[in-house]
Amino acid sequence: KERMENHTTLHIGGSADYLVTPAGTEEIREVTRLCNQEGMPFYVMGNGSNLLVSDAGYHGLIIKLGEEYSSVLTKEDGTVTAQAG
Repeated sequence: KERMENHTTLHIGGSADYLVTPAGTEEIREVTRLCNQEGMPFYVMGNGSNLLVSDAGYHGLIIKLGEEYSSVLTKEDGTVTAQAG
């Protein structure tokens, strides 16, 4: 169990069954593949701002993306892609 109050900016909420901070995109793919294979629910979060975790907790795996995933890309056609983090 991992107390989610330690991972959100509001510092409230219950615990997640599991939490992982992947080292890169390949690890994200592997973790999500394993979750799907095992039927385990998962939630991908950024740095935890504007996130409320139920006091009952989250029954599954939280995938926490760090600041290395926070970027905003703007294409010539005006399309904006923003990553979590």
